[in-house]
Amino acid sequence: DTAMTLMLNYEQRFSSDSNYKRLTPSDGVMLIDPRRAIVGANNNARHILSLIGIPNPIGLRVNSGRLNWPLVGMVLKAGQAESKELRKQGLLLSLRVLPSSPRPDAGSAILILTDITELKKKEEELLVKAAVIKEIHHRVKNNLQMISSLLRLQKRRTKEEKVKDVLEDVIGRINSIALVHEALSQQENDRVNVAEVA
Repeated sequence: DTAMTLMLNYEQRFSSDSNYKRLTPSDGVMLIDPRRAIVGANNNARHILSLIGIPNPIGLRVNSGRLNWPLVGMVLKAGQAESKELRKQGLLLSLRVLPSSPRPDAGSAILILTDITELKKKEEELLVKAAVIKEIHHRVKNNLQMISSLLRLQKRRTKEEKVKDVLEDVIGRINSIALVHEALSQQENDRVNVAEVA
């Protein structure tokens, strides 16, 4: 009964903790022993470490001056998975440390290292593009309002009823364009409800 309860507790922890997410093909995986030394590393881990100037990681302690990853010691001591992002020689790395057993003074750990430099660059580019698009929508809206206001001024100045009717028609069309633009700029996906826009 106790073993079943323990298993359920572990499953709940693993399913709710984002540190236990699935591995990706680009993840570097390392095994850390109780001395906090790297005792095993897959090819991805070796590649990422070589990019930061560590060609042979086996035997290297994670709290050495070359790595300086105190997070590993904290995880081994507490027995709880932790993650952090760190910058090394121009790279942005994601570091996830999983204890071998989820209890204090875990004997060993699995360290997952991922190069997220390009991913973060793309995220930043998307944020910039979103801000630019938002600014463009705002300017288009302002320009349509300005044109509509200028036509209203012209309508007030003219004495010809036919000209007033034509200007009123043009103002209505510009306002329709502005409403459609506003509706389309608020869309969050590629589908448009034509009935709502109409």
